[in-house]
Amino acid sequence: MRAVSMGLVLAIGLSGAASGEEWPYTLTIGARLQVKSPGQPKAQPLETSTQMHYSIVPIEGGEEVSIRRLELTVSSEGKTISEVSLSRQEARFKQGDQRAETLAYDRAPRELKATLDQFGKPMARFRAATLGNEPARELLVPESSSFVENGIVENTRLFHPPFPDGQRVWEAPARLSMGEGQFATGTLHYEKLGIGPDGTERVKVTGELKPQPRSGGDIRGGSYQVSGEQAFDLARRVWTSGQMTIDVTLELQSNGHATGIATGKMELVLKPDNPGAGADLAPAPGADD
Repeated sequence: MRAVSMGLVLAIGLSGAASGEEWPYTLTIGARLQVKSPGQPKAQPLETSTQMHYSIVPIEGGEEVSIRRLELTVSSEGKTISEVSLSRQEARFKQGDQRAETLAYDRAPRELKATLDQFGKPMARFRAATLGNEPARELLVPESSSFVENGIVENTRLFHPPFPDGQRVWEAPARLSMGEGQFATGTLHYEKLGIGPDGTERVKVTGELKPQPRSGGDIRGGSYQVSGEQAFDLARRVWTSGQMTIDVTLELQSNGHATGIATGKMELVLKPDNPGAGADLAPAPGADD
């Protein structure tokens, strides 16, 4: 499970969609960082790319979230350090230039199989939130699940804040996983920009998230400066896509002692996905009338 924990390093709303209808998404989180340690002659580049395929199913008073697939790549100076791909069917691990190892579900060891078994099933239920408050969360998997401990479940909320019809500007709390049980939290500001050519409401997103230190964690402080834009389908009452750029500054630590600084950018992109069930997030007929 060491590779699984490494794979869940980085890593979406409550807006009134029709109950029981599944909305599939792909969230891609890319990071390009420069890590500088004391005494190091130059900063070490580090690149990560995480892709999460998940679905939201509206229920009465909230939503259920399930994750279908996770993929992660870590690289430095153009060389791949590790690759991880997890789904209900199999797990695939690759370290550097070594040959990839693929384990089918029925051949996986018990602990890994328990992780794979959680794919495709509801992992959490989020109750509708009022503006300015976080939605109440009910876990449907154990608290010890890698998806909970590494913040993967929480990352499914980032692009899905409440959407108030009668307000042009509003705020909502946000949490972004930094991995290993650490989060950056804060308030994001939303401003409606008008109806786009596809009939969706375009919304500007800005704000700052601050890392929350944790005993034994690798990050002791810093800042995530967020800017971006999202699209909301007014007919179907769902967020359909989005993009965020985050300027990152992190203070690193080990055993309570400062070990360096990481700076760079993160790019987050939300797109509609189609898991094969025929559902998509194209604008509803007549949405641009």
